[in-house]
Amino acid sequence: APGEEAAAVEAAASGPMANDVLEVDLIFVQYAFKVFRKCSPNDNEMDGNELRRALASFNIYLSSEFSSALMLMFLRDMEKDQAQEGEVGRASSKGNRHDGEYFTFAEFTKFMMQVDTYVAARKLGLDSCQVRCSRRVPAWIESQSLTQICDNFARISHPIVLWSTCLLFYFAVDWWR
Repeated sequence: APGEEAAAVEAAASGPMANDVLEVDLIFVQYAFKVFRKCSPNDNEMDGNELRRALASFNIYLSSEFSSALMLMFLRDMEKDQAQEGEVGRASSKGNRHDGEYFTFAEFTKFMMQVDTYVAARKLGLDSCQVRCSRRVPAWIESQSLTQICDNFARISHPIVLWSTCLLFYFAVDWWR
C-alpha cells in the first residue's frame, strides 16, 4: 500500500536517532553479525565451539568447555528473566539439543554486551570447568592467544637452551684441553 511505503521511507529517513539508537551501537551490531556469520555459517545458531571462535575475534580466549559453560550460564540467567516476564522457551532447529546449548544472533549480541561480567567469573576463580580442563594441554592451549602461547614457549625454552649451551661449552672446554 502507498501509505505503508511512505511510512517506511519516512522511518528510514529519520534514521536510528528517532529510536534512541546510537550509530556506534549499530557499528558494533554489524561487526557482531559478521563474526556470527563467519563462525556459524550454515545456520542461525551458535554452539560452544563456535562461540569460542567468535570470542577470539574480540580478543577473548577461552576453552570450548568454558565457552559452553558461559553460554549455559547466560541462557539460565535469560530464562530467569523470561520466566519473570512470562515468556515461553525456545526450540532449536538443530534438533533436540541438551539444555538449549546454542545462541541465536539476538542472544549472542546480548551476551557480547555483557561478556565482561561473565568472563569475570574466570578471573575470580569461579571457573570450575577451567580448573577441571586445565589438566589437559589442548584445553589450556585453546584458552590462550597465539602471543601468550609463544610467550610461554619462550619462557620455558630460553632457560633450557641457555643451560644446555653453558653445559656444552664447559664440556667442550674440558674436551679441548
